[in-house]
Amino acid sequence: MVYLIVIELTEREKQIARQLAQQTYEKYGAREGHYRNLLSSHLVGRMGEIAALEFFGSNNLNPVAKFHDPQFDNECDIVTRAGRCEVKTWSYDYWETYGRCVAVSQYPYVKEKADFILWCVLKDPEGRARVLIAGWTPVSEIVREPKLTGPLENQVLNYQLENSELRTPSSLISSVY
Repeated sequence: MVYLIVIELTEREKQIARQLAQQTYEKYGAREGHYRNLLSSHLVGRMGEIAALEFFGSNNLNPVAKFHDPQFDNECDIVTRAGRCEVKTWSYDYWETYGRCVAVSQYPYVKEKADFILWCVLKDPEGRARVLIAGWTPVSEIVREPKLTGPLENQVLNYQLENSELRTPSSLISSVY
């Protein structure tokens, strides 16, 4: 897969991501979730959200971050001129096998709060922390035959898209203009 957009997080952005991840981990870490509630998982997600905010801003999509404030946890991550966005981020090592998923149990909530998903891949979170914008998908196109994904000891029933099904980041921008 060719990644056309790579966003390298600054030290300040990584610090903000760590703080936000700690907050959500403390709030949700003991709860049963759609996926495992690990601090590292929350950090991956927060880094993707911060990169997505930068992506939308640099493309004049007037983003409003909802993920910065815990009182908006039940809303989309970012509101943009393109619509309400849910950001889904995976570590680079897990993207091919487990990426591009929405848990079947999570889908009804995503459908209510977002118009599209921006798919991101995090590479080298402890170093340069580069977020690759892999593409996007309208929420209405997520549902398909579900399948179990994840390690055997912790499988989740997911809707999983193929890399080839993702729309390009540039097509999201051009959909607004």
